[in-house]
Order: sequence, then structure tokens, then C-alpha cells
Amino acid sequence: MASVQAAFNNPCSEHQVGSSACPTCYVCGALGEPLYDGLKDRLYGSSGTWNLKRCPGLDCGLVWLDPMPNQEELYRAYRTYYTHRPIPDSLVYRFRQSVKRGYAGLAYGYGQRVSLLDRLLALPLVFLPSLREQAAANGLMYLRGEHTGRLLEIGCGSGAFLDGMQQLGWQVEGIDTDPQAIEIARSNYSLNLRKGSLSEQRFPNATFDAVVMCHVFEHVPDPRALLSECRRILAPGGTLVITTPNILSLGHRRFQSAWVHLDPPRHLHIFSLDSLGSIVADSGLIPKTLRSTTRWAQGVCTLSSYIRRDGVTQMGRGGNWHIKLRSVLFRSMESFALHLDKAAGEELLLIAKKSETEV
Repeated sequence: MASVQAAFNNPCSEHQVGSSACPTCYVCGALGEPLYDGLKDRLYGSSGTWNLKRCPGLDCGLVWLDPMPNQEELYRAYRTYYTHRPIPDSLVYRFRQSVKRGYAGLAYGYGQRVSLLDRLLALPLVFLPSLREQAAANGLMYLRGEHTGRLLEIGCGSGAFLDGMQQLGWQVEGIDTDPQAIEIARSNYSLNLRKGSLSEQRFPNATFDAVVMCHVFEHVPDPRALLSECRRILAPGGTLVITTPNILSLGHRRFQSAWVHLDPPRHLHIFSLDSLGSIVADSGLIPKTLRSTTRWAQGVCTLSSYIRRDGVTQMGRGGNWHIKLRSVLFRSMESFALHLDKAAGEELLLIAKKSETEV
């Protein structure tokens, strides 16, 4: 906590991110309305203050930064990002990985590639819906194992996800714009990784059977262009999976400007079900699943509670006992709320397909 507070109180000029005015909605072009003003980087201490606008359209609801960080300077906000941390090598971490593999074998068609022991360890997940969601997302990005093939992760970070999918039979590749994250991933795993944006890689048409992005979409200056490129590089019938924060979540409704997923200046656009569905429909991809999930509910409550109390927080922070208890209760409350309101979850999940007939 002390290091985060120090970075917050003593911003370095190297962390200053330039910006430009962005008054209109990226999705529908409407003039934005002020939502929050004067927000600071509450996680990693980059300097500056940031304002958020909200689209007034009832069928949109996008939230974005205005002014918007300049793309060529965004790297300054990632100097101490969580992907720069070493991969944990503990019994707890290894146990969690075994449970994820086990669930892949039990429920997602990877049975022949998963040991009996791992499948037995994962059996309790059958009775725990929230943990099933964690395993399906963290370990698999909802990709089934009956038809493995070439898989690309955009924003591969530490490389842990790709390593797990490689063990399950996928031919994996990863890209990330952060050179330090790429270096760390290469030092930990034997993976085919590239530095830069997706457009810079110039992959041939129909290269991949699946493309995934886990909490990357909100960081992208031009989401439509990214979706278009994903469609181009997907094989006919290929799958795109995106997870991204949900601006209409119960967490945002509760914590307002202290909601951790606002994350200025790194989160450029924060979507609703309607706004995400709109640009996916425009892209020509075929949505198969578009819903919210409660996967981040407990962590969001913990981190947002610290932001509300202290003005800053720290990724991986567990919280004292009363914050932990409130966070567990909040997760349960959000799970119940999701039965009444499909937009209550902290995270949006999109699973889309490229047409079988499109080359």
C-alpha cells in the first residue's frame, strides 16, 4: 500500500500521459454528458486527472474518457502494470491450475488431455456456479475442446493462459503491446509471442480458429477496427471471445466514481450490453452469447472499497476481515441480482462467430 500511495502522491513526469478532446460517443456519435470529473489513477500512480463522459442514448450508454489519452503516449500509464509481476510458484497457485484443467476435462470436452486426479479435484465446482464461471473464463475463455486449432490471444500479458491452452492441445500465439510483459512471458513459458498491435502483425486471412481478449477491449482506442481485423484473421466458423467491464454493473451502481473498473487513464471505453452489441453487429460477426457475469464481483468490491476509503488501492490486495466479509456478501447479492437483471454482472462476455461461408 505504501508504494502505491507514494506513486499517487509523487507523480513522475515520465508517467504524464498527453490527451486530446473527445466529446462525442464512439458508438453512436451523440454528444457526451459529464459523468465524473477529476479522477486520478488509483491503481498504478500515473499522473494527471481524468474526466469521464456518458452517452445519453438509452440504447447505448457507453462511457469514455474525455479528454482521451493520446495513443502514442499510453505506454506511460503501464510502467508498473500488473502484468509485470512474476508468476506465482506456490502450492495454492498450482492447485488452482489443476482445478482449472480438471474443469476443462469435466465440462468443456478436454477429457482426454486432463488427468483423472485433476478432474476429481474439480468435482466440487459442479455445485459452485461462481467458481465454475471463474474456471471457464480464467482457464479456457469459454473455448471448448472438441475442435482445437490455432488460437490467438490479444493482450497475452504474462502468458499463463496461453501456456494452459497449449497443454490442452491448442496451437497458440500471443501478442501484446507491452514489451516488458512479453519479456516476462517468454522467460516463463515456451510460447510464440509477438510485440505490437494486431494490425501490425499482418496475419494472413483466415489464420486462426479462435481469437480471445480478456479485459483488453476497454484499453483499445479504435474497437471497431480491432473487431474488423479479428473477423479478417478468423477462419470460417471461427470464434471470437471478449470479456470486458460492464458499466451498468451492480458494482458501478454501488461504488460510483470509486468503482475500480473505471481505471483511468487505461480504460478508454467502458461498454454496456447495448453498446457492445451494437459495434459487434456492425462488424459482421455473429453474436452467439452476450451477457454479464459475476466473475469479478468479490474482487471489485474489495478494491473499490479501498478506493472509496483511501483514494487508492492495489491489485491483489485481500482486504481486512470486514472488507472481505462485505465482498463475499456482495458477490452473493450480485449473483442473485443477475437473475432479475441481466446487466447486473461486473463483466460482459461476448462470444461471436465468423460466418461458415465467409473466407
